[in-house]
Amino acid sequence: MICLSNIRRRVVTSRLPFLLLGIIGIILALNSTTGVASSLDEAENLFVKAQASYREGLEHTGKKRRISMLKAANQFESLVRLHGLENGKLFYNIGNAYLEAGERGKAILYYRKAERLTPGFYDLTYNLNLARRELQLPAPEKEWWSDIARALFFWHFMFDYQLRRIVAVTLFVFIWILLTATVFNRHYLIKSIIFLNLFFFVAFGGSFLVSAYRLHLIEAGVVTSVSTPTRKGPGFSYEKVYEQNLPAGTEFRLLKKQGEWWKVRLPSGDDLWLHNKDADLI
Repeated sequence: MICLSNIRRRVVTSRLPFLLLGIIGIILALNSTTGVASSLDEAENLFVKAQASYREGLEHTGKKRRISMLKAANQFESLVRLHGLENGKLFYNIGNAYLEAGERGKAILYYRKAERLTPGFYDLTYNLNLARRELQLPAPEKEWWSDIARALFFWHFMFDYQLRRIVAVTLFVFIWILLTATVFNRHYLIKSIIFLNLFFFVAFGGSFLVSAYRLHLIEAGVVTSVSTPTRKGPGFSYEKVYEQNLPAGTEFRLLKKQGEWWKVRLPSGDDLWLHNKDADLI
């Protein structure tokens, strides 16, 4: 059993963050002005209700806690399903709700989703490793250079994926505005500002591209079923790879899709096939 007192329970407790509202507003701007306003209100109300369900769950134990936490997770997930919102802190909240509800597989799934968007969030890393330990799953080995990279490229781990994208795009536009200004005035101050902006553009743009590559081109996933059989081929008729089924929370990298079956590679290096109903992609 997970010692729930050890979970870092800090969630986004303010009203829907400005950045989340901005993203929702841009998405909904394709609709009418009235529709945008009503959808924003709906999203914010849903977020507040999810927070309330989560806090209510913390006041209970046993079955009542599980019911409240599953309700909170579903409400947080509705922001993703209904409003197309993908944000690291939101995924972190969903992971917390599932972890408190005892759904460790789904908790790890959403923590991994959050990790791709907000790689430097300490509470997220703590809870993810906690869930892995309680399931006796090996945490990825820490590379010797990881602390050096975190110190040198701190902005990559400090700022959310969406924020880094916004900063990179803003700097790109500003650079072109300044380059246009040099046609009329080649003052050294303008050139200095251009080079300074170029430096930050490369920093934030490169950070964004690294995250985009991991987010869109590297397909990974997590087993979410409580007990998942493994096969040597894409079908139930194939022999099992392991006699013991995989537990929820087992992480993998997707190699191939064939119908309803996925060929995956586990952290151990073993390749095997899973039915897609037993797992979800990050």
